[in-house]
Amino acid sequence: DDGALAERLGEDLADDVVAVVREGFANAARHAGATAVHARVHLGTHQLTVQVTDDGTGVDPHRTRRSGLANLAARAQAYSGTCELEAGEVGSVLTWTAQIG
Repeated sequence: DDGALAERLGEDLADDVVAVVREGFANAARHAGATAVHARVHLGTHQLTVQVTDDGTGVDPHRTRRSGLANLAARAQAYSGTCELEAGEVGSVLTWTAQIG
């Protein structure tokens, strides 16, 4: 429920979490040919972590950063966090963090 998330995190950070999940799913569909995509949000004491995994073609390390991922990285930096896209055991793993509290 977006309302419960916004209440705990604040509306701006909650909106950013939704944007991360949306971008992760869009990238998996558009670029990776994924047939399964999973999102996980973990709210710790001092850090929020969003992880989106897919079973697509994986990450090409020679490709330049796409504008959508650059946007997510800028959003993470606003919270002293990080944004990384890496190859998983199968497919790709997008991990986005934000410092909270």
